[in-house]
Amino acid sequence: NPGKSYDHVLGLVWNFWKNMETDSNGLKYYMNHQVWKPEHDMRGLGGDQINMALSSWALLYAYTGETAILENMKYLADTYLERSLSEPGDKWPFLPYPYNTVIHSGIYDGDMRNGKYITQPDKAGTFGYELVTLYKITSDRKYLDAARNIAATLMAHIQSGDSMKSPLPFRVNARTGETGLLFNNDHS
Repeated sequence: NPGKSYDHVLGLVWNFWKNMETDSNGLKYYMNHQVWKPEHDMRGLGGDQINMALSSWALLYAYTGETAILENMKYLADTYLERSLSEPGDKWPFLPYPYNTVIHSGIYDGDMRNGKYITQPDKAGTFGYELVTLYKITSDRKYLDAARNIAATLMAHIQSGDSMKSPLPFRVNARTGETGLLFNNDHS
């Protein structure tokens, strides 16, 4: 039965996720690592990992109505908001960093390839979109306010684009405003 099979597979995925172990820093394993391995993968988060989880769980929550899924969405968003945003005084404020440069620090502070203070505006926009979805589900204004802050930063930096130039850079040093694909990692 395709319907029963579909439900079964969704249940397996959700149960794997919700029962994932807590890591050494007190966060769920998926808040620290991009790949699950029994011996612990030592890479940090993937750039869109939290955003994709929020998107998937919004669909799963709409399908099942299971409150544990909504609680996990709030855990993901709250944890990421508390530990990932660039500072209000930065050139690109209120944007989430996509990666935890010190894996078990519990702090998201940069980019996997380019180091601390490097963020990815496209990932910030996706996170903002997922926060709006979470606001629509929960009516909790903190998600809408955070999404608005992200949008305001992106709008402040958007430029005309064309076939050769994006309206926003792919990577930016949130503190200094320096853009480009590769950086000198000494951005203290």
